[in-house]
Amino acid sequence: MATQLHEVEFETRTIGPLVLTTPVLRRLGFREMVNCHCPIAEQAELDHGLVAELVTQSRLSDPTALYDLPGWAERFAIAALYPEIERTGQVNDDRAGRMLDTLYEQRAVIWGDLVATAARHYGLDLHRLHADTMAMTFAGLFADQAADAGVPRLEPGYNPAGEWLQQLKLFALAAGDGGLPVWFDVLPGGTGDSTTYAPQFAAFSDHAQLARFLPLEDIILIGDRKMPTAENQLTWLRLNLGYIGPITLQDHHRQTLRDLLEAGQTWQALPYVATRGGRQASSTADPLPGAGAHRHGHRSPRPHPGLVGAAPLCAFERLGEPGGGPTSKRHADHRGGTAAPSGLGQQI
Repeated sequence: MATQLHEVEFETRTIGPLVLTTPVLRRLGFREMVNCHCPIAEQAELDHGLVAELVTQSRLSDPTALYDLPGWAERFAIAALYPEIERTGQVNDDRAGRMLDTLYEQRAVIWGDLVATAARHYGLDLHRLHADTMAMTFAGLFADQAADAGVPRLEPGYNPAGEWLQQLKLFALAAGDGGLPVWFDVLPGGTGDSTTYAPQFAAFSDHAQLARFLPLEDIILIGDRKMPTAENQLTWLRLNLGYIGPITLQDHHRQTLRDLLEAGQTWQALPYVATRGGRQASSTADPLPGAGAHRHGHRSPRPHPGLVGAAPLCAFERLGEPGGGPTSKRHADHRGGTAAPSGLGQQI
């Protein structure tokens, strides 16, 4: 017998953006990942994976201070989405705090699993990775922080504006595919920028197990002037990893460039330049056309070729080996490179 419409009771629940985030988290298997690395006693009312998913949902739907989770759970009808939740009071701040304490020690492996799974399920392109650091400054009086292995320390340091402040250092890798963050770490405030790139990329590569679905030689790491130190460049070459970043040309660098050009290597000018470099016209005497200043992260108000990439050879790899130089020993598609600094308009 057909049911009359007036006999059906409707109950309206507002779940807002959770209608989009819930299926994504379930497809990624986020709850199962957390439970795999952070198990909890069987008699526990809620597992860590469920609490982690709920805290994530709260951050995505209501990104304010992390408190009053029961109130958030009531507003977004969490009990209707999660059968395990019998009352909103179960989603409380104390339970979230215990989950965060447990998850902290396993955050790197969980994040690596999450990014690798997202790359497979959603076709995330990891061929271009943009690396940078940022100072997170704090104001006020702070008591001495107790030493705790693995916990970043609040330390005085200079921020980008040249101010001496208490700070922590944030390192991040973002995919060129939409700028999606794929790795991050919080470091002590006094950590030097140039020394963070190699170990952080190694940690990301290890935890995300990049080699399973993307050869390192297919990746280009892009950074600002703090990245291409001699030690970092040697690390990228040993990994057969492509990289792009600005350098300061010294005499031996210029000689290497002369050797490269005389050996028949070519340079490709890319249509990108820092805003500050847009004011510096390239010299007509420059043997590398289109050279200029480059600093990733700043877009020029007008097109101007400012990034010079060495292809297929990194400008710091020495020539003179038998058989036509190092190119005979490297893959033809290797994309090691350097960006020309503001002084490149001078004669090499």
